[in-house]
Amino acid sequence: MNRYLSYLILILLGVSCTTTRTVVSKNANLKNYEYVTITSDRDHPVPSEFMEHEISLFDAIEGVGLQLVNENRIYTLKSAEQEKLLMAKVGVKQLDSEQVEVTVSMVDYNTGRPLVMTTAIGKSRKPARAMRSAVQTVCNEIDKKFPRR
Repeated sequence: MNRYLSYLILILLGVSCTTTRTVVSKNANLKNYEYVTITSDRDHPVPSEFMEHEISLFDAIEGVGLQLVNENRIYTLKSAEQEKLLMAKVGVKQLDSEQVEVTVSMVDYNTGRPLVMTTAIGKSRKPARAMRSAVQTVCNEIDKKFPRR
């Protein structure tokens, strides 16, 4: 019995968990958007240890059918295309030694109106695991909220 209890404790110590919150504007028609550009939140820039997880975030956005546009190329889009452009701001914050917060905010390019905001807090004794958990949760939320094309 003690051996099984020891295994259970070891498993629980290594497990990560997340909490998430997603808000979608009541007036948002996410089917209208075809393009997205991803930028870092200036107040909470993406740390270097996030870079490997950034691929998952880009994959999630492309997975719902939004076409990625480099922010330096926005001005090459026609006016009609800019009307279908979202700005995705990504922020990462280390809350403490065991918690990482990842936030993605989607804003209409022309109006600056926030449309979707999702935040996930990954918790684990290992910061890399907390980060991975939070990123995966944000990716899942993006997949749920955006209609597939």
